[in-house]
Amino acid sequence: LTVLPNLLIIPFVLFSGKLSESRDKVRIVITGLSIYLAAGVLYFFADNMVELILISCVLGCGCGLVIPLAAGMIADTFVGRYRMQPLGIIWRSYWPLLWWDGSTRATGTCPSSYT
Repeated sequence: LTVLPNLLIIPFVLFSGKLSESRDKVRIVITGLSIYLAAGVLYFFADNMVELILISCVLGCGCGLVIPLAAGMIADTFVGRYRMQPLGIIWRSYWPLLWWDGSTRATGTCPSSYT
């Protein structure tokens, strides 16, 4: 039973991804966060273990709506290098590998347009 909330995340991730193709992503995120907040508050009013498990399932549904849209909203909002930092990609640590000259080592040089 403790895995049930995590199992509910999976269909809601798929549902959220499909829903984001035709709807506004911000509205879906606000709905998911509202469900998450409501479930968090309902924990205080739970009287038994069954209610806690059901509330955890609602919490999993809210998480499933929000998780796939976080990276998608960053990708829609930012462009280029400014997109890479919020996604956790560190540009400076990868550029020597990107400009490999075919020898046994990276050149360590980068075109001036990328510096």
